[in-house]
Amino acid sequence: MSKHSLPKRRLLFVILAVGIPSIALVGLGIGLILQESQLAESRRTEAMEESLDLFASTLLETADLLRDDAAATVGLSTWSANTSEYDPAIVLIAGLVQDELKLPWQLNGSTERFNQRIHSGQFGRILLRAERLEFASGTASQAVAAYRTVVSAAQDTLQRTFALLSLARSLEKAGQDEEADAIRLDVLKTPTNYSDDFGVPLSLYAAQQLVQIQRHLETVSDVLIDQAQFPLYFSPQAAYLYRAIQDSLRTFSENTANPDQTRKLDEIEAYSQFTLLSIRLQEDFRTVYPRLISQTGEYGFTLHANDEWLLSISRDTSATEAYLVAIDVKKIVQQTMRNPEMAGSGYVAQVLSSRSLPPNKWLGPHFQGIYAPLIPTPIDSEKQPITSRITFIMLAMSIVIGLTILGFYLWWRDTRRELETAKLRSDFVSSVSHELKTPLTSIRMFAETLRFRGPPEEIRDDYLDTIINESSRLTRLLNNVLDFSQIDKDSKIYHFQPVALEQIITAALDTMEYPLRAENFEVEITMPDASVQVNGDPDALEQIVLNLLTNAMKFSIERPKIEVGLKKNAVSAEFWVKDSGIGIEENDLEHIFTDYYRAENAIESNAPGTGLGLSLVQHAVKAHNGTITVKSTPGLGSTFSVVLPLL
Repeated sequence: MSKHSLPKRRLLFVILAVGIPSIALVGLGIGLILQESQLAESRRTEAMEESLDLFASTLLETADLLRDDAAATVGLSTWSANTSEYDPAIVLIAGLVQDELKLPWQLNGSTERFNQRIHSGQFGRILLRAERLEFASGTASQAVAAYRTVVSAAQDTLQRTFALLSLARSLEKAGQDEEADAIRLDVLKTPTNYSDDFGVPLSLYAAQQLVQIQRHLETVSDVLIDQAQFPLYFSPQAAYLYRAIQDSLRTFSENTANPDQTRKLDEIEAYSQFTLLSIRLQEDFRTVYPRLISQTGEYGFTLHANDEWLLSISRDTSATEAYLVAIDVKKIVQQTMRNPEMAGSGYVAQVLSSRSLPPNKWLGPHFQGIYAPLIPTPIDSEKQPITSRITFIMLAMSIVIGLTILGFYLWWRDTRRELETAKLRSDFVSSVSHELKTPLTSIRMFAETLRFRGPPEEIRDDYLDTIINESSRLTRLLNNVLDFSQIDKDSKIYHFQPVALEQIITAALDTMEYPLRAENFEVEITMPDASVQVNGDPDALEQIVLNLLTNAMKFSIERPKIEVGLKKNAVSAEFWVKDSGIGIEENDLEHIFTDYYRAENAIESNAPGTGLGLSLVQHAVKAHNGTITVKSTPGLGSTFSVVLPLL
């Protein structure tokens, strides 16, 4: 069979099994679809209109509930920017004072509270004296002492936080950076509702100072995220300072290439957007307000902030205070779609839009300029004629049977591959078990002999050499298994440094000296006079040589001769290990570097091995930007050559 016949047969099989039945199915289906197209279109239009009406009424009910509940929990006299008690879908609650929009930071009284607590009374007088010492008449150390007195005089968190910021500033001037940083880190954790007369949280000043001196930047990012209660109601000054801190942190993050830091900064930037969107809403309110009056004359809903916010106005029960409530569009749509009444309504896309282009449809008089896209759904096949359904199902079943047979074939092929892989792994486990058992048995036998029989001195040394050799053999085997495990997990790490290759080869030969001598091997060594330097991992390079020497020994018992050589080329170094063993068949050469693979003649010769040695050698050589080649003649031996770039 030619090499092109199998793909052609597979293609023919796919055509016969799937193509022809599918074409027949399409032909019959087109006929049925044409017959019922008008009826289906009528049913679809009716269902879409019903779905849109249901979505609009459910959305209105959900939005009304959110708006009224939010407005009922606040009052302009007790305004708070803390939204933890509100539904997560609510992103902003602003006051309406004489038809002007007042944002939260304009209503929380932070300016009056700050001036009263900081610049008046005994605390204000002590603070003023400390500031004069810092900026006018005193030394840095005098200012530090004065600010410590201010900290002691603080009676609440606002006073203490402001005093600590001033103390940190004077400590830095006095050269006491470590204590100054500790104080700033303490202030950094202060809740954001402790702010100055500009509505800027005092913790942001601590963050700004730490960013300016480029210390504790990771901590600054973490704390800013922790304090970023969704949503953030900052004053404009605070928002701009927040953005400046974020920009500085992002510059540092780009310079250090820290992806985790970049992710945190993206979160911080997302939080700071709420204030900027609120400011833009305040600026656009005169054009937004008319859209909030529905066609019924009541307060309705409209979109803002690139269709991300759903706006409406609510008044409390006394009708003396009015509020503008902004709701997150994505979250309220999700709440609407979770309503049990929406089950089975698959025509309305889960987004809102201010664009009236198709397929968008208007949601009704309560939603000024708000549209929802409609998505067509399949034809209801339950109303098709019974005979057509039977024909359609029979044809569909034919396709299913054909695809099932094809799937079974693919499954059988994959299963066969898995079984082959499992067999290789089973053989590997058996080989490793045998390889572990042999040196352990030798070590135990000679150790027990040394302990109980007390042989003569010259025999005792020979026993000890055997124990050491078997231990080294066991260590090499375990190193191979561990290296393979790390490579399999892609976690193998090489430690590169300048290395003299002749020293690596000599060390490997020293390690193998006893087993080579014990098996009466003749080793011929060819080394250059000058040192051959490469950039490599000493342990990995030595393991390459040890694995090649071990293979040469295992397959050269009949003719115990090995040649080891090293030479220096123009831009590379080359070393080789040549044996006079059984050699490798040509059809095995392309597989010998594959995991678990063992050549047929190696298995027949009962030579021990796990099938990992050459795989590990190739991986290590590639990691050193080198190449490995093999030349072999069955019955005469093999030569493995490794070429590495010079240092």
